[in-house]
Amino acid sequence: MKVLGGAAAAIGLLIINPANAATPNLEGVWVISQPITDLVPVGEKAAPLTEQGKARYRENKAFAAKRKYDDYDYTKSRCSAPGMPRMMMTPRPFKIFQRPEMVTLAFQWNQLVRQIDLRTNPPKKKAAEEAFPVPTMKGDTTGRWDGNTLVAHTTGLSPDKLLDNMLPNGDQLDLVERLTLVDENTLEERITITDPEMYTKPWDAVITYKRLPDSTYPFPEDICLDRKQDRKGTWP
Repeated sequence: MKVLGGAAAAIGLLIINPANAATPNLEGVWVISQPITDLVPVGEKAAPLTEQGKARYRENKAFAAKRKYDDYDYTKSRCSAPGMPRMMMTPRPFKIFQRPEMVTLAFQWNQLVRQIDLRTNPPKKKAAEEAFPVPTMKGDTTGRWDGNTLVAHTTGLSPDKLLDNMLPNGDQLDLVERLTLVDENTLEERITITDPEMYTKPWDAVITYKRLPDSTYPFPEDICLDRKQDRKGTWP
């Protein structure tokens, strides 16, 4: 009878908290399956740029042709952290640490760290931060589980960054990422980009990652400024 009682209690816990039972484990070391420098819109020939977006894009291409990276891309010229979703396009691996209230991504590139806050009641920001929000390179990311998919929503991103190696973003950039385990060794990220200043409509891009052995972490130290000084490149 005690065994049956224990089993019933366990089943009861699963019924009370089915989400925890169904939550997939994303923890591990991942690397982009196929290195890319440009986002490829799903179902579109090109990103749906506004006139302002087209002008910025042409400007960026002209600066790139003259290798004037400091005029449009501080990541390449000064090792500044890449914006989003460009950060997720690094050809170097990253480690996901998954906890009930926080998912942390530790990148090999310049030892960058990104966090996705899963708390339902996160601490309130100070009044000054609410009144005068300061955009950042990583933005503010909150997340939730939707079945077997981790949905991450990022706002508060700096308009001085790039979506990829060339595409611009404005100060209204809003990102939704959906990370799904396709199988044990494949992680798919579907990104929805909304930025009315630079794009005529929301659009999607998909990035796929493959799992690496856990033994590849901790990563070898990577200091972008050291590579820049040695003329080894800062960003692909």
